[in-house]
Amino acid sequence: EKTEKIIEVWLGAKIEVEKLIPASLPKDGSVHEMVNSGARGSLGQITQMAGMKGLIQSASGATIEFPILSSNKQGLSPVEYFITTHGSRKGLTDTALNTAKAGYLTRKLFDVSQDVIVAEADCGSKEGMVIKKETASGMDIALAKSTKGRVLAEDVLNASGKVLFKRGHLLNKEDADKMEAAGITEVKVRSPLGCKSLYGVCAQCYGNDVGRGELVQLGEAVGTVAAQAIGEPGTQLTMRTFHAGGAASAGGDITAGLPRVEEIFEKRSPKNPAVVNRVDGVVTEIKDLGKEKVFTVIPELHDKSKSKKKSEFEYVASFRRTPLVKVGDKVVKGQLLTDGSADIDELFKYAGHEKTEQYIINEVSKLYE
Repeated sequence: EKTEKIIEVWLGAKIEVEKLIPASLPKDGSVHEMVNSGARGSLGQITQMAGMKGLIQSASGATIEFPILSSNKQGLSPVEYFITTHGSRKGLTDTALNTAKAGYLTRKLFDVSQDVIVAEADCGSKEGMVIKKETASGMDIALAKSTKGRVLAEDVLNASGKVLFKRGHLLNKEDADKMEAAGITEVKVRSPLGCKSLYGVCAQCYGNDVGRGELVQLGEAVGTVAAQAIGEPGTQLTMRTFHAGGAASAGGDITAGLPRVEEIFEKRSPKNPAVVNRVDGVVTEIKDLGKEKVFTVIPELHDKSKSKKKSEFEYVASFRRTPLVKVGDKVVKGQLLTDGSADIDELFKYAGHEKTEQYIINEVSKLYE
């Protein structure tokens, strides 16, 4: 436990240093421009170069409790240099082992999705997916970016109630920008998730063929395209540890990169999963017991004739999990009470299939940012 507390303190310190870094970079400097535009590098790498290198993971994945206080710019002491070699070694072993795994994942994905083809022009489905501005995958992506190339499932109205675009309209970049300008915050679009085609998907639910920039043609092997689109950058995901130089991060036991993609698709139970709420109600208590956190939720009684005694629901989470709710918050069935990866079976049981599908999409998109 002492080791865990030390690690927690140093990770906290590194996060504080990371907050100070952006202010210290000149706004018109090349480093700021490079990170800000998303061309190369991240704040984490700049922190290691100019702030502190922080804690290092050994090749086995365990975090070494001796922090590296120097940055690469200052130069490391002999002891720090020696500890850093653990991280570099982890980077290389990960890359070597995971490249093979990425190839295998592509083959497995291809195997399950090869028979998904564009089978008809329109399945007539009324269902769709609501894309909101703030949840365009939960990463504050502009609405234009996530609706471009989709077919509308409902008319889009502007603030005065005038129809901007009719149902069945294929949105292009200009349309998406027009909606953004009109201040539209949510759009319902057709999605393969709501497709009613007996075999494969229909062209209207799939939308644009990204390679051609027009509505997808009949007979297009979209399943194969999807499998390759996930598998091919998978090799890149394995390189991530290599770029981080084996530096440890907060919530260290959250699986990331390729193993996380695999964990989602294989529907494995994550280590120390996030707590999934089982009932609509109110959070009445969050206790920190050192090794674990206990959440108490009292369900709402909709029917007044029921007995007045309300049963309490208690959830136990690992001490590493950070609560996403406060005492007094109203919570709904299937809501995540802590950070971390949810157990997909459990989420499906309490949140239903739509939320679970959305969760899977968000989790995978997050890894490929």
